[in-house]
Amino acid sequence: MIECLKLEYAYEDHNLRRIEVLQDVSFHIEKGEKVLLLGINGSGKSTLLRMLNALILPEKGSYRFENETVDKAFLKREGKRFRRRIALQMQDPSSMLFNASVYDEIAFGLKHYGFENVDERVH
Repeated sequence: MIECLKLEYAYEDHNLRRIEVLQDVSFHIEKGEKVLLLGINGSGKSTLLRMLNALILPEKGSYRFENETVDKAFLKREGKRFRRRIALQMQDPSSMLFNASVYDEIAFGLKHYGFENVDERVH
């Protein structure tokens, strides 16, 4: 079960202006339910998917997975279990999420959430 309530997220552009991409996004997905996400370029689809994968966390609102709030504390406590259950595959596999190599992609989340032995975990 996935539940999102009033999610908000913004990026800063190259001029350090705040660009809001998610505003007041709420929905509920039951186990086994299939959902389609559609929207124009720049509407926040990829941002929402990154949030559901916990690569980024909401600035406001809450994201619950299997009745547990997904936040830094949850990821520290349940990160391994969560990562075994959730995966993100972009439409174009050559579009890396953030980094230039597979190693850096895998290491990103580990570093971001303060895991130790990043190199060992990546390998």
